[in-house]
Amino acid sequence: MFECFKIDRSYIARLPAPRARAIVSAIVALARAFDVTVVGEGVETEEQLEALAATGCDFAQGYLLGRPVGAGAIADLLLDNR
Repeated sequence: MFECFKIDRSYIARLPAPRARAIVSAIVALARAFDVTVVGEGVETEEQLEALAATGCDFAQGYLLGRPVGAGAIADLLLDNR
């Protein structure tokens, strides 16, 4: 079994277009049917984040929210954001 659905960045890149929103909404609905969380990958703009949130997606990840960092930098990053 699986614990979450991840929505590929290729779908997120087309948000907030109506067709992309319909596809993302369908993925979120499918995840709800399986009672799993949903993560949207590749969020780069506020519009994408807002459209993703409007579909009911649980989490988002992408450059808009933070750049990738190495494992050694995670503790420092978390301490800085307290």
